[in-house]
Amino acid sequence: MHLTQINSASSDEYVIVDDVADPTEEVLNEMFRASLFDRLAPEIMNFPKKQSRALLVDLAKHSHFDGPLTPLQRALLQYGVHLQDYQGSRPASALERSRHAALLSLAYRRVAKLDSMKQYI
Repeated sequence: MHLTQINSASSDEYVIVDDVADPTEEVLNEMFRASLFDRLAPEIMNFPKKQSRALLVDLAKHSHFDGPLTPLQRALLQYGVHLQDYQGSRPASALERSRHAALLSLAYRRVAKLDSMKQYI
């Protein structure tokens, strides 16, 4: 049933919306993410150490580790980085949190300026 027909449907009828994703699109999205992270992982390894660490801590904070490896986790693993090791590595003091935020901002700006990322932005 189309959404435009919902208002005209009687209250006794059910509306079923087919929300199954196109498998082809899912495969293309997975390939896109894999390509992106395969290019990004070595770049992160070349960042200054503190910026790299701040970025990895932030990425780990936004990652889930209870399922199969994500494309990002697989790409980093090729360089010996276990993203899960950076989970929960948040700074304790206000000064350290401020430094972490500054380093993270610099790292994300560095990512945005990478030549290898321009095609993805």
